[in-house]
Amino acid sequence: GAASHNYQSQKLMKSTNALSGNGMRLPFFSVIIPMYNVGGLVRDCLQSVYMQDMAEDELEVIVVNDNSNDDSAIHASEASEGHPNTTIISHHENKRPGGARNTALRIAKGEYVVFLDADDYWRYTNTLSAIKHVIEATGADVIDNNITSHVDYTSTLSPQRYEPAVEYKRITREDLLRREDFQLSPWNAAYRRDAILEHEVWFGECVQYEDVDWRMRMIYWAGTIVRISFPYYCYRKNPKSILNNPSPRLMHDAIACYKRLYAFASYKPGYEEVSVYMDSEQCNVIPDVVAYLSFA
Repeated sequence: GAASHNYQSQKLMKSTNALSGNGMRLPFFSVIIPMYNVGGLVRDCLQSVYMQDMAEDELEVIVVNDNSNDDSAIHASEASEGHPNTTIISHHENKRPGGARNTALRIAKGEYVVFLDADDYWRYTNTLSAIKHVIEATGADVIDNNITSHVDYTSTLSPQRYEPAVEYKRITREDLLRREDFQLSPWNAAYRRDAILEHEVWFGECVQYEDVDWRMRMIYWAGTIVRISFPYYCYRKNPKSILNNPSPRLMHDAIACYKRLYAFASYKPGYEEVSVYMDSEQCNVIPDVVAYLSFA
């Protein structure tokens, strides 16, 4: 398929000095931003990427407008002016974050992929350069971060520089899934794009809990994983989030995710950790269902 063909093409390139067909250097990072009805918050999001202390040709920014019906597209367009490394794509139907991320992944050119939600932002101007340093030191398929800064929805970007060296440690997938601070969201990590394409790790579309499903499969296929503790990601707590407002559709998606992961674990030898994790108190899928049934 197309994914397999793209992967084989990418394998022929040397990573950090890879060139495109027209002789241009390919970006090291692809920053993928799914966007839906976030209004002006996307300005902080994009500015936190543009303020990075890396040359603009070292990263590409892909914003996917998931059929927003507010003024998000206008804000994104205005905020990206003067940044030719930015591509904005518009969906004509809403495919939820998973569908938006897939759209971006299909055109991404970076050696590594990082996800950033359009209403969140990065705190530090050296976020990407610090992560790149870890990548160059380890060559890991996944750089997994165990810290998220939860901020108020009205918080604003205040650029800072992270002075300490970002320490890292190799970790097995078994140990990662058993850690209490393992996070299910895809945006607090960096992933080698070749690993995503080789194993065709795509997001579920038009559903919630697509991140749980994707993260578990991505961790399975990762050859090497490195853990860092780096509080760069600022997660705005949205009171209107779908996940904060349970519904029958949401619970259906949660149960479907649970079933998909058990099925995945059942035919992947040595991946009993998925079943262990899904049954643990860390996993928020089944507790969400129970809470809904208890209070609906």
